[in-house]
Amino acid sequence: HPRVRRQRQMCIRDSGEASLAYAGMSTNNTLGYIKPNTMTGNPDLPFRDEDYFDDARKIGLYLINACAPGMRDNQWGDGAAYSSQYISTLTSINKEFDDPYIKYFVTEGKEGMIPPHTSYMYKNTKRTIMRSDWGEDAVYIFSDVDGGTGYHGHKDDNAIILSAYGRNLLSDQLFYSYGTGPIKNYLTSAKAHNTITIDGANQSTTKKGQINHWETNGIYDNTVSYTHLT
Repeated sequence: HPRVRRQRQMCIRDSGEASLAYAGMSTNNTLGYIKPNTMTGNPDLPFRDEDYFDDARKIGLYLINACAPGMRDNQWGDGAAYSSQYISTLTSINKEFDDPYIKYFVTEGKEGMIPPHTSYMYKNTKRTIMRSDWGEDAVYIFSDVDGGTGYHGHKDDNAIILSAYGRNLLSDQLFYSYGTGPIKNYLTSAKAHNTITIDGANQSTTKKGQINHWETNGIYDNTVSYTHLT
């Protein structure tokens, strides 16, 4: 189905789109394709390739890993969800898939299984998410070194987003508009993010950074990464 293929293309290799808002939208659209089947009692999907359909479950796991504590939007990049939570999206996914980790958060821990990890590294898309626990007051840090390329790209490699004790402590500036101009240029620049600049130089848009080290255990999380100046 061509629409399903387009939705699949929105899902990057590690099973999550750029911002959480886009990941949630992609999931809701994919699940929306089977509503006529549910209403009519027809078990046949409008497309038969289960790999396409299963992307919704994979993105659900990405939302769990990447969301700020309480399944809140982490306010990253071109996201515009602000105070959004993703429990409703996960609930929709849970109705279609018997995934124990998704079920755990949808049922507030009454059913399913708590994920065996609290922190996660996405190797292909070069994102790291570190958290102290799965509670709403957990300490949470998000960072990436994806190179800031593409229409929605920001020059925010090695910037950090920090949330703790139910509050956003270091946040992303998000975006001004999808147009052009000095405000948009500033908000997508390295200066507007929680990262280091040298002599005011912006980050490269042609070279991608790299995660050199990732370690997580029951005591600490540690990551080492680098990016390029223009």
